[in-house]
Amino acid sequence: MKSFFEKLEKTFMAATFAEADCHDTAREFMQDARRTSGSTLDEFLETVGLSGVRYNYVVANL
Repeated sequence: MKSFFEKLEKTFMAATFAEADCHDTAREFMQDARRTSGSTLDEFLETVGLSGVRYNYVVANL
């Protein structure tokens, strides 16, 4: 579960740097966040106790 929170933290840091026009630094944080991600959605749901929950992927045009 620690890796999920690390990924979330790096994503928010990347957003902060992107808003401050530091796009190169933001990209570095996002590359780090992608490298630490190795779990699937099924693994995440199992970790948080929702292993029996059904889900669907949906694409919405906004």
